[in-house]
Amino acid sequence: MTKKPSPGPHTGNSAIAVDLSAEQHWVGRKAVVIFCSILFLLCLAAHAASIWNGFTLGDYFQVQPLRGIEPKKWNEYWIQLFADGFLHPFSAPITAASIALDFQSAGFNPALYHAVNVLLHVGCVLSSFFLLSRLTKFFRVGRKYVAASNYPLLVPFLASALLAVHPIASDSVAHIMSRGSLITFLCFSLALNAFLTGFMAKSVGRGVFGYLAAYLCVAFSVFTSCQAITIPLSMIVLGLLLKPANDGNEGSYSWQDWLYERAWEFGALTATTVGLPFLFMLKSTLPVGNGLGLPLLPEQVYFATQLKVLALYYLRIFILPIGLTIAPVFAIASGFTDPGALAGMAVVAIALALMVKFKSRPLSLFGLYLFLIGLLPQALVLQPEYASAERLYMSCFGLCLVVSDLFAPLVAGMLQQGGRKLLGLPAKPLLLVSLALLTMIGLSNWRDRAYSSNSALLRGALRLEANDSKLRALLAFLLSVDGGANIERGNIEASRALKQDEKLPLALIAQASYQSTQRMNSEAANLFAAALKLAEEQKLSSEIILSAKAGLVLAMAEQETITNPRYMQELAKSALTLYPAKAKLHLALGKAYLAENKPESAELACRQFDRGRIFDRNDVDFTEPYVRAALNTGYPFRFEVAHGAARTAFKIKNSATTELLWARACLETGRIRKGMALINQYLERVPQPSAEAYKIASGLAKQSGDQPAAAAYLALAKKIDPEIDKHVHLFLIVPPKPSGEDNQGPSKIGK
Repeated sequence: MTKKPSPGPHTGNSAIAVDLSAEQHWVGRKAVVIFCSILFLLCLAAHAASIWNGFTLGDYFQVQPLRGIEPKKWNEYWIQLFADGFLHPFSAPITAASIALDFQSAGFNPALYHAVNVLLHVGCVLSSFFLLSRLTKFFRVGRKYVAASNYPLLVPFLASALLAVHPIASDSVAHIMSRGSLITFLCFSLALNAFLTGFMAKSVGRGVFGYLAAYLCVAFSVFTSCQAITIPLSMIVLGLLLKPANDGNEGSYSWQDWLYERAWEFGALTATTVGLPFLFMLKSTLPVGNGLGLPLLPEQVYFATQLKVLALYYLRIFILPIGLTIAPVFAIASGFTDPGALAGMAVVAIALALMVKFKSRPLSLFGLYLFLIGLLPQALVLQPEYASAERLYMSCFGLCLVVSDLFAPLVAGMLQQGGRKLLGLPAKPLLLVSLALLTMIGLSNWRDRAYSSNSALLRGALRLEANDSKLRALLAFLLSVDGGANIERGNIEASRALKQDEKLPLALIAQASYQSTQRMNSEAANLFAAALKLAEEQKLSSEIILSAKAGLVLAMAEQETITNPRYMQELAKSALTLYPAKAKLHLALGKAYLAENKPESAELACRQFDRGRIFDRNDVDFTEPYVRAALNTGYPFRFEVAHGAARTAFKIKNSATTELLWARACLETGRIRKGMALINQYLERVPQPSAEAYKIASGLAKQSGDQPAAAAYLALAKKIDPEIDKHVHLFLIVPPKPSGEDNQGPSKIGK
């Protein structure tokens, strides 16, 4: 790779020229270390408090599926995640992998997840500082305009410091599920740093190393966000900006020479830029982000909304970072003729015009480019998330760069004026910058605390949009997910939301959850069914649909008679993909198998009960269904387990039902005399014995050798239920135990 020698000091009179001989301040490794240390402390001051936050919005649904992975099954999970990543790259598998690593280390403790987000933000800020520092150096060598050229690290520091403390970053740092924007930006800045290494290298080896690292960062970032498709284009923009000024001095390039010399580099980047968007042909579901529970907008309305939100929300919260919300529903446009959408078009046009005006100020031009390109990919993908500050992370950095580049000369001028000293620096600029940063830090901490809980986040959003029924329904749903006393609060919020709009699936789920806690299972099932239907019609995210399915199958399982076991199985299997560690779902699926009454049903039910008891060994609701399933398998090893479980069930709940169940377990395990004692107690307790009781009495009599009594009891059973042999199957494959091994009891049934 042939490179022209770096141009020497400039001596011309160009208006955009930089005097390389001017004295420079705050340069060298010591200055870089000091600035990096300050940036690190600014990041911690602004966002360290978020480490004490809990799970909010979709965080819970991201971590929940990981709870069901057994230690020996993690290798399968990683293989599946790797395979799915190539099939659906923009579904953010890298983010999912990072969440899984956190789960392996911290389980359900959110502190580590938040700490990782904070550290990623630190990495983004520091890498952006190094990127801008290198760009400033190359622009000076190329005789490009550099603001405050005698303080070459001033613009990189100010821009990175603003990114470190701006409240817009809170939506990415304080929200665990927004980690993808941090990872993508980190890959973006590392890729551009590597590109600079290759593009400006003076040796072939260094150039190859730089380009290889840059393309590896691009490949990695594809699996973090669809925003990755903008990285090659950003490299092209940087390459064009790095062209030395054509002012007639030694080392000057014409555009023709510059493009000719860099033809293979720009050609490869152009091919990559054109090729990456084709990844959208691989159907990928973008992370739900802040769009949890929001219906999909019509295509024209969605795109018009992206323009409206640009003008009415994004720019406003950058300039005046108060009143941030997770869902700026007020910015939904009616169409492209909406005044807000037209204002958004004007913002884009003004930004493009400023890029032309600032063509001699490469850092400002690059900042405006980042502002536009940072919003572009996700704005062009139809999704339930209409807008969020998370999307603005890269664009926020671009605007910070523009502001810093414009105000750096003012700050540098105050530094040169000197005056009263404070901490060894001129007091006026130090106080001015410190006041701005401290204000931002305070607002960032305030925003971070909004993500401390679902209630705090949604109630803050409702203060801005008090009449927004969708936000209130989301609050009701998340309160019901939190459980405990919040379920009743969720029911109250759901009732308020449904008064405004009857077709809110989230509110119906919250109401149904409350009905379930009140043991009103039939009413709960109806509400869950209605919510599921609406959620599917409105094309809500999978988290909402699967939550409705989970609630519906649990309500159906609590009813006395299961009338549709096949449908229950479908619901339970779907819900278990989101809630694999929810013991009650395994119980419901086991009950559905058992109600199907097929030869294999009992064993399938037992396996589900065994699986569910791993996650909740103290749930007594498993006992009775497990005993019935185990006794229906025909396996002696299951019979022994069933006997112990039946005895425990009788001790916990001394009822005729558990007593009869224990008697049946005694019969199948050869404990005939104990079984007779139990059936005698049952017959004395119950005025009208069931057909199952007479069938068990018949089996006990048969095993004791009293054939006439066995025949008589069987006749009574069939008189009550002619199909009793189909409903209650006795195996009697375990011979009666010797009297020493059996529990004491009568030798005959007394009634």
